[in-house]
Amino acid sequence: MGFRSAVVTETLSMFVNDQLAFAPADEDGYAILGVAFPYDASRARPANAKALLESAWGMFVGLRAGPGGEISIVRDPSGQLPCYYRADGAGWIIASDLDLLRSADRLAFDIDWDEVADELLFPNHFSDRTALAGVRELLAGEILVISGGRLRTEVAWSPWDHAGAPIGQRQEAVERLRRSFAMVHEAIADRFPRPLITVSGGLDSSIVATQMSLHTAGARHLTFYTPSDPLGDERSYARVVAEACAAPLTEAPYAAADFAINCRTDMPLPRLTHRTIAGLMNARIADEAFLGGHDAILGGFGGDNIFHAGAAAYALGDRIDGGAGFRAVLETMRDLRKLTSASYIDLLRHGAKVSTRRWRRAKAAPWPRQPAFLSPAIADRNKPGNLHPWLTAPAGAASGSAAHVASLLASHVYLERMPRASRPAHIWPLLLAPIVETCLAIPSWLWCADGKDRSIARMAAPALPPMIATRRSKGSPMAMHSCYFEMHRDEISRFLCDGMLSEHGIVDADAIRRYCERPPPVRDLEYLRILELADAEIWCRSHAA
Repeated sequence: MGFRSAVVTETLSMFVNDQLAFAPADEDGYAILGVAFPYDASRARPANAKALLESAWGMFVGLRAGPGGEISIVRDPSGQLPCYYRADGAGWIIASDLDLLRSADRLAFDIDWDEVADELLFPNHFSDRTALAGVRELLAGEILVISGGRLRTEVAWSPWDHAGAPIGQRQEAVERLRRSFAMVHEAIADRFPRPLITVSGGLDSSIVATQMSLHTAGARHLTFYTPSDPLGDERSYARVVAEACAAPLTEAPYAAADFAINCRTDMPLPRLTHRTIAGLMNARIADEAFLGGHDAILGGFGGDNIFHAGAAAYALGDRIDGGAGFRAVLETMRDLRKLTSASYIDLLRHGAKVSTRRWRRAKAAPWPRQPAFLSPAIADRNKPGNLHPWLTAPAGAASGSAAHVASLLASHVYLERMPRASRPAHIWPLLLAPIVETCLAIPSWLWCADGKDRSIARMAAPALPPMIATRRSKGSPMAMHSCYFEMHRDEISRFLCDGMLSEHGIVDADAIRRYCERPPPVRDLEYLRILELADAEIWCRSHAA
């Protein structure tokens, strides 16, 4: 497969297929696989994993063969370069891709049906355990240490290190985020001067596009639209962004393959995917990038998460808990009233509820669940078998910060469902460490300043066209999904009711059959859940083949 030996020691052999994405260790430091940008180029690469993540950012995994044969592997906080591992006799195989992990000994992977059930029942559930037995993931910001044939993981980076030191003033938050935007996009433009940028005309992708335009003139934009549904047609906004960036724009209609084609989709990921329709879009994006000679594919994914789009629900409670004075609380109430149109009485009631919830977190409501169309035995579960370490908030943490960290983690769940191992590189700038660390330090009430959601992000990106900076709406390709369901509902019903999820008692085949037999058209959003389950069934059959 074109792999070359990069590191060979008594206890470590490392092979890479892209020498440009590998930097050998200097002195006793870490070798870097992926793309790393130094905060200070004059500093040597540190031998300590935590220090490495403080001195460099990007999309990378660092590897170090230490004294006594100890191996240390650290993954950067962005989650954009995968790192999977499993036992192999007396040793361990570590790879950035599931197919590479499998190719080491050609052994098939068994499906972990308990984890499959947990992933379907608990939204945004995520831990180091995957849905393939024996396959684990080194989580973003963690260190994997192998010594004497034993393995352990440690935390090198935590979002709570940044959320615990909030920025108090709006102008400071704006300036710090503006500097982070500049640092990230300038470095990407220097390394990848000819990117293809997917844009929708929404705030997040527009920030990426306009920031990149400040540092390179080689970008091209790509937008998707629904030909027959205005709600999914964002071309007018995408054109405004492209004009502001002086970038050419390609407009591509959304298209969904027939169900039989989707059932043949390759599933190179160790967790369930939701790619029935997105897979076709990803293929079109990859084709455009290849034909256009682009060196990277960029997008605004993760913006809603890291810009704390849900901050309004926590802002007042956090402000009260933080000991703010009457004027500060009143200012936040004015911002929220403008943002939500709620009355002052309603805001006070909600703020008090959120404030007291912080002190009752140990007795919080059960884990959020999505039991629709699952069997009663699965739907009765109360919480996942394994939890991500970021979800354990420190004592006294603000409710808004806990929600912000959970939202960041949700973006990593969906990163897992994207083709990150393909070329050219897929990069999500808004999830890179300098931006993430700044955003985590911005408290919930500042994100609602002036009665605008994601307020600090809007103010920190002055290159945004006014039409985009003030935009409050957002389009959706929902009509395409409903059309797809209507076209294939009978096939999907048979596929699920006679499938592996039904065989293993995970889905309720009767409930699925009844829903799919309803007279068209669909009048609710439950069909989206059916499509999720169909994706899960495709994944299961792919790995069982």
